[in-house]
Amino acid sequence: MSSRRLNKGEYTFDQKEWQKVSPEGIELIKNMLQVDTKKRYTAEQCIKHKWFKIADSLKDNSEKDPLDANVLNNLTEFKGSSALKKAAMNLLVKMLNAREIANLRKLFEQIDENQSGHIDADELYKAFKRSDVNVPNEKVDEIIKEIDVAGNNQINYSEFLAATLTAKSFLNENRLMLLFKEFDTDESGYITIENLKEAFEKMEKPLSKEDIKKILQDHDGAKDGKISFEEFKVMLLGDDDLNLRTDSEKFEI
Repeated sequence: MSSRRLNKGEYTFDQKEWQKVSPEGIELIKNMLQVDTKKRYTAEQCIKHKWFKIADSLKDNSEKDPLDANVLNNLTEFKGSSALKKAAMNLLVKMLNAREIANLRKLFEQIDENQSGHIDADELYKAFKRSDVNVPNEKVDEIIKEIDVAGNNQINYSEFLAATLTAKSFLNENRLMLLFKEFDTDESGYITIENLKEAFEKMEKPLSKEDIKKILQDHDGAKDGKISFEEFKVMLLGDDDLNLRTDSEKFEI
């Protein structure tokens, strides 16, 4: 639509983009586009328009709807994961596109009530309560501490994604191999103790001896002091769910 036609008040709402806009919304826009300044809505008239009342009502109702309990349960299960698994999930987040994580983004925004870009303990507790996920208030701080890589007692968007993603839904063989190579720093086909030290120092998150001991204890199934690709795969997918998509298969969103 040209600005010349718009200045003359010549416009339509026939395009497909307007099909999802309510009649009240279109009425408001028409009044805002009045050529005659005497008929054009003022800012005060716009705010008092019925569209805003309807929008506020819909927002109030949506805030009462339960959130996805399965995703919130993933937050609680992230607690206790090894440093290697947490790091791998944070790297996986960087491989995903906006379409793949659209639903999780929406959920994050619903929990982040003040739109700060972070979820604090109070917001997380309310989310659990709203979705009937039984988490005592005193446990919420522990959950945040486990997920909070940045160390600011809050969960940012990337940390939220890393803790709530279901690896099976987003991994294929190519992505899994790319993740493995982030830790197999000498391309030996295994993740050794030295590899772990080097990879985590590169991420500016050096490991303690206890961290390394726990990683090997959790994921070195062969007990040979290193982690194979198959053991890494089990870490992310579990023993019973090792069939991945081929690289050509699309991810279900």
